[in-house]
Amino acid sequence: MILEQILELSIIRNLMMNLNNISTRYVNGWTIYKAIISLGKDGNKAKKWLFFTEENSLMEAMNNKNNEYFYKPKICEGLIDDKLAFHDFIISINEKPVPSYKIDEDYHEYPVYLKAKHSWRNGIKVPRGWVCYNLEELYLRIEKIREEGWDKEYFFLQKFLDYPVHNNISVSGYFDYLKPERNLSLVTRKTVGSSDRIAGGVIVESILDPQSLVQRTYSILSNLQYDGSFEMEYYLDESQGIYYVLELNPRFWMQHGIFFKFFDNGLIKRYLNLDTCEDRNQAYSKYNSIAWVDTIGMIVSCLKGNFQPLAKYIHLINNQVPIFLAPDIITACKFVLKRASNEVLKTKFNEDLF
Repeated sequence: MILEQILELSIIRNLMMNLNNISTRYVNGWTIYKAIISLGKDGNKAKKWLFFTEENSLMEAMNNKNNEYFYKPKICEGLIDDKLAFHDFIISINEKPVPSYKIDEDYHEYPVYLKAKHSWRNGIKVPRGWVCYNLEELYLRIEKIREEGWDKEYFFLQKFLDYPVHNNISVSGYFDYLKPERNLSLVTRKTVGSSDRIAGGVIVESILDPQSLVQRTYSILSNLQYDGSFEMEYYLDESQGIYYVLELNPRFWMQHGIFFKFFDNGLIKRYLNLDTCEDRNQAYSKYNSIAWVDTIGMIVSCLKGNFQPLAKYIHLINNQVPIFLAPDIITACKFVLKRASNEVLKTKFNEDLF
């Protein structure tokens, strides 16, 4: 009863609602920091690598021509942060994206996902999107978007795939279209999210390639003449038996820590051109299965009363599956406590990573 009363406090509610908005950046930055330190590099430069964790900071990196760690993939800027433009590009090379439409197109299939084209606009995080179950609900949501000051052209319609989080499959790694011997990839599945149907994975596990997804990914990246770290997301439409291309994250992403621990820091080495022939021969075959756990997400889930991520984590340990924790348990606890303290004291959260 006392715990329930505590969780009802607005301070705790605000903490739980806002924590996930910043933990992605923290987890990514922490992992990159560890990777840089392991190579004997200056850890203070890790802050610059935050450019490669969100699209807004990608734009900042691209505009800063003198930045030492300039954004690497030399691809069309419009494809970096316009999901509808990427959809059209995927169709142009005879691939299968999740069916998507301009917001003013005549659309008849409901429910539909009203989705943001951009993750960031003018330095502000854009809402991810909403499920609309009929035309009236869609019109009401568009009107609400306008009232909140957003341009409706920032959004588009996407086929709503109502399947569990584990239908979200990723091919991730490094791709160099000029030197394919440097390519590195792993197929993973988001097995536990922050809820049953939210694709943000708290736990990610490696799987065998279910349907030539690596080959499809390499073909797409070749068409882009891509050089850099990447995550290509697919979504399984069970009714059609199709793995749709969902989106490309042309950057370092949260789960890249898998490569830090299990591939001898393979992504950062390749990005800095420090990889050797030995690095290129690193084999995944020595692991039957590997997993990545967002410890901040796991702690927050427990505070919300959702113990599924913790139960899955214990299951992985009991089955002796190699795990990469991002960040380590102590760091994650410090992060949550610090964030909670700032909520209580109403101070600005110190975004220094470590």
